Amino acid sequence: MNTLKIDLEILKEWMFDSLGYVEEKNCDALILGGFSGSVIELLGRFMHLHPIREYSNCFSDFLEKYLPKYFPFKNILYKILRCEGAHAVLAQSGVSLTCAENMKTLHLKGHYDPKTNKKSLIIYSPEFMNDLKVAVENFFSDVKKSPDLEEKCQETFIKIYNDGQKIIDQEIREGRFNIEYRGEMTRG
Repeated sequence: MNTLKIDLEILKEWMFDSLGYVEEKNCDALILGGFSGSVIELLGRFMHLHPIREYSNCFSDFLEKYLPKYFPFKNILYKILRCEGAHAVLAQSGVSLTCAENMKTLHLKGHYDPKTNKKSLIIYSPEFMNDLKVAVENFFSDVKKSPDLEEKCQETFIKIYNDGQKIIDQEIREGRFNIEYRGEMTRG
């Protein structure tokens, strides 16, 4: 039996603190996109409705259950938040993540700029941030009520952790990474 276990309250606290940090730093849309996409995918993976490597399905599952008003945009959100947000500085998917107050009324609406002949979906970052916080809270509330969901979270965490350890071990074997013991890690 594997004794590795994640404290889900600490994970929830870390997510809220990180979302709050992004919000506090004048809601940097690029950071919001990359981080929020990762949060959505991870919690979707915890739900275990698909093999955990079917990332876009995991992302969609979380949207459908916890962020349903965003579900109709699942494909474009996956592309911008998860793929482009996590891997690129300049997203090209046609989604505009913005903190501009004058764009608030266009949240989740299409926008056409006749000057550039470009179409885009507007996501007003502060509203998305608030909706994501509610979704994270609801997810962890469901985890507390469902031993099955908590077990799925634990299994997924262990899989992700072990995969990461394999990568680090490979890097050490190939001489690209050195480990120096600095004592036990503590929370604080």
